[in-house]
Amino acid sequence: MKKRVMFAILLLSFLAVLLFIPSGTTVFAEGNEEETEKNLDDTVNDTLNGLDLTGFDELLNLLREYNDVSVANSVRTLVNDILAGKSELDFSYFLKFCSEILLGETVNILPQLILIAVFAILYAVLQNLNADFSSSSTQKILYLACFGLVVTVIGVMTAKNISSAVRTFEFMGKFSEVSFPVLITLVTALGGSASAAVYQPMILIFGNVLIVMIKTVIMPLFYVTFVFSLVGHLSDNVKLDKFSKTVKSAAEWILGIAFGTFVTLLTSQGITGAGLDNLAIRGAKFALSSYVPIIGNYLKDGFDIVLAGCIVVKNALGLCAVIILLFAVLVPLLKTVILMLGLKFTAALLQPVSDEKFSSLLYAVSDSFKILIVAVLCAGFAALLIVMMIIYTCNFGVL
Repeated sequence: MKKRVMFAILLLSFLAVLLFIPSGTTVFAEGNEEETEKNLDDTVNDTLNGLDLTGFDELLNLLREYNDVSVANSVRTLVNDILAGKSELDFSYFLKFCSEILLGETVNILPQLILIAVFAILYAVLQNLNADFSSSSTQKILYLACFGLVVTVIGVMTAKNISSAVRTFEFMGKFSEVSFPVLITLVTALGGSASAAVYQPMILIFGNVLIVMIKTVIMPLFYVTFVFSLVGHLSDNVKLDKFSKTVKSAAEWILGIAFGTFVTLLTSQGITGAGLDNLAIRGAKFALSSYVPIIGNYLKDGFDIVLAGCIVVKNALGLCAVIILLFAVLVPLLKTVILMLGLKFTAALLQPVSDEKFSSLLYAVSDSFKILIVAVLCAGFAALLIVMMIIYTCNFGVL
């Protein structure tokens, strides 16, 4: 009798649970792919609509203002295009973009490089007119005049690249303030508390230490190297090449140590945090399916849909951040590389036809641009690594 009563109570309890399940609750039956896909799309849209993406739109406006690059009208549009598979920002697009930048910048600096070569060759021609002229004091005046014209042209070319690099570092700081908090919020929503605890101090170090260090330490060292490269070739009596190389080496060592330490800490702690979060999510899913009677599997399926929606939004938004970052870094980087190679090529051409001082000047100045290139590369790589680690985090929560 007692067994029958217990059976009846269990049966009535089961029926009551089924009757009182809210009508909006979705039961994810196996094989119901269309309904599951619809629920996933709804979750993605709800998650995306709940995010404040105005900061990302500001980044797009700054990218358009600084580098004359238009990626999309809004980040929301870019995310939707990525999710729908309609985005045209593939590898071929980036390859075409880089080739256009390289070709355009080469055309822009070619007249100035030709002007530098003309001044250097003109000095060589006038110097070799006769032996009396080459030994007179007029030679020094002529050299100073040609040297001043060459330095003026180099200064104009360099000022544009320095301005572009400084704007890039400012953009990096804004990028850190805008994009990382949104991505960290999505990681936290996925249950990645351990990863969020790792990324937050790393983001603060990136924005408040590394970027500030570049602007306040590395850039002044670049200015010193650049100026000493010019002054050191003003006269044979002024020798500053060793000092210039020492300053350049110090800047490279500072960058290498700072970013090497940062990358090591980020990757080691980030991977560990991601593993802990993965275990925590799997434990939560196991608890739902095992310890919640009757509807545990239903809740687990719903939990999977919510996680999947958040992961899709996180990865799509992270990919948008990567795209914005690449466009922000590529433009000043390629322009600086073209200027450096152009000066080196001009120095190589002038060496057999002009005075040795001009070719040495151009080569020393071009060599100083390595500091600028390394600084832009390190800042861009550190930000890219943070974004990629966030994209990697919590991706196994629904598996």
